[in-house]
Amino acid sequence: MQEKTSQARLYGHPEVPPDAGTNGGLIPLEHKTHNGVPHVSSPIILNRSSHEVREDRLGSLDEVVERLSPSDQRLVRELVFKLAGRPPQEQPVAEDTQPPDLTGYVQAWAARLTLEGKSPGTVKVYSNLVLTLLRTHPSPTSDDIEAFLMELGKRCRPGVVANMIFALNSFFSHLIRKKIIKSSPVGDIKAPPVPLRVRDIPTTAQITKLLNAPTARLKDRAIILVLVACGLRSAELLNARRRDLDLERRRITVIGKGNKQRIVFMAEQAVAVLEQYLSSAPNSEWLFPGRDPQKTLSPQALDYRFKNLSSRAGIQKVVPHQLRHYFASFMLNHGVSLKDVSHLLGHADPSVTAKIYWHLVDEQQRLAAYEQNNPLQEINEQELRHAAEQLGFDFEIGTSGRS
Repeated sequence: MQEKTSQARLYGHPEVPPDAGTNGGLIPLEHKTHNGVPHVSSPIILNRSSHEVREDRLGSLDEVVERLSPSDQRLVRELVFKLAGRPPQEQPVAEDTQPPDLTGYVQAWAARLTLEGKSPGTVKVYSNLVLTLLRTHPSPTSDDIEAFLMELGKRCRPGVVANMIFALNSFFSHLIRKKIIKSSPVGDIKAPPVPLRVRDIPTTAQITKLLNAPTARLKDRAIILVLVACGLRSAELLNARRRDLDLERRRITVIGKGNKQRIVFMAEQAVAVLEQYLSSAPNSEWLFPGRDPQKTLSPQALDYRFKNLSSRAGIQKVVPHQLRHYFASFMLNHGVSLKDVSHLLGHADPSVTAKIYWHLVDEQQRLAAYEQNNPLQEINEQELRHAAEQLGFDFEIGTSGRS
């Protein structure tokens, strides 16, 4: 009798078995309804670590769930409806309310971006951009976002503001899909136009000096030649494994953005240096390992190598990604089609390539078209000579000079 009494004191009811409470530690003792909505009158929470039990009189379901996050609230309501034998009811999102702090939802959104194929670098950038806003405005309104973007525009390039708006649209769209908010506070804010810029492309002379720098080792030359010959991104180079190489067929398989695999060809010169480098390189699965052969070279170490080589070669600093620009510009300037160059670079669409290398795309065709449609070709040569004389010039076709 005393044993039953101790069990009743421990679990709140003599018929509750000693192993009760293993379902999350929450034991609902009685289900009631209030206006058709079930609630828990007296749950008992089991502390498994110490095997002690305490009883919390938490009242109605609303008092219980208000302590939880919105996603946990939905889970609790679904559980209670299930225990009551009733189908779950959709909880509408209030028009004028949203969670007090949206910071806790960034991690789940970032995981969603990864599943959608975004690169780790892109996910990190977008997450940091959104967190920059949420640190000062945990539950931002439209006015908050507009003021924040205006201030950001004073300090940053239009491209940064455009990325911020894209990241915010993606984040709030995720919250809407999860029924956490009703509408996006970004509203109809448009990204600013991003001016096209000419890429800083190293010259052939600079690359030659880089290869012949006094401190350049065989590994450095192999890295430079692979980047120049294949147009790889730094991440693609660093994540390349030796098994990805096919030196006999002069190609390498790389994983680009969005985990997309592609095959890139290599020039004979790059293959020859790679064979020489691999014959003396330490045993490793990575094509270019770091000091620890079990790990690949880090991005920071790669940047440091190029900084050191540029300095010792006596040239302006060249960064690894500039060699990708050199590859693309060389191909386009020598007649390779935009579609083929786009595929070799691993771009999702040729329009991406055209946007980056807009100043090179079909440049020779534009020049030929201009020569055939010179705006001055319909003006009489004699009239041009007379106009030049009036201005004090000696006019000859193809030459000009002040008398």
